[in-house]
Amino acid sequence: MEVWKPVKDYENKYYVSSLGNVKNIITNNILKQCHSRNNKYLSVGIFHTRDKVKCVPVHILIGQSFLEKNNDNDIIDHIDKNKYNNNIDNLRYTSLSNNSKNTKINIRNKSGTKGVYYDKLKDVWIASYNDLNKVRHRKIFKSQEEAILFRQEIETPNSYL
Repeated sequence: MEVWKPVKDYENKYYVSSLGNVKNIITNNILKQCHSRNNKYLSVGIFHTRDKVKCVPVHILIGQSFLEKNNDNDIIDHIDKNKYNNNIDNLRYTSLSNNSKNTKINIRNKSGTKGVYYDKLKDVWIASYNDLNKVRHRKIFKSQEEAILFRQEIETPNSYL
């Protein structure tokens, strides 16, 4: 079920929905979402003043209206890494550090796992991670499966990347 709430600082003009829509309550029209020039998030143009339109990412409007901010977590993150999925169930407040960890795997990554790569010269698989002190560690394996398993084991309990 789609739930609507007022947009922070624009309560008399705009509402956002739990499904990722933005509505002008004066005209009752749902606003068209597009990519802003400076980032890859879906954005809408809202009238900041009578003649000035402000381009605002939709996930920020939804997060500010639906999510409760906690402590130092001030970044709104897409949980499934899909920047087009602005459903409230896919958004959360997080820290800048955790947000940077929640990124897609690089297109050049052949292992399918973050932090695992193949060294052609040495004919080995390497699992790498940064510990809580931001020190980079590397461990060498003969097989891709061993490297992936090690990386998954070390990542989950310690939040290493």
